[in-house]
Amino acid sequence: MGMASFTYAGQDEFCAGFEEGYKTVKGNLVIVPICPIAPITPIGSTDFREGIKAGIRAASSRGVSVLEKSSGARLTRQNS
Repeated sequence: MGMASFTYAGQDEFCAGFEEGYKTVKGNLVIVPICPIAPITPIGSTDFREGIKAGIRAASSRGVSVLEKSSGARLTRQNS
């Protein structure tokens, strides 16, 4: 039973990060999609940090972001 509650706590932290990451790209007034199942957290990271990264990836793959709307132009990624 202890392991199940620990896993659930990790999912909660992941989902909080997912929401924050998604809103970072799309803005605070967006409806955030259902949080995916948290992956295994790499050593040196946290569930919250992994959630932020997942939220940013999800928002970036779903159309125009807040930054793009405010600038009136599509942003492009430059390769180094």
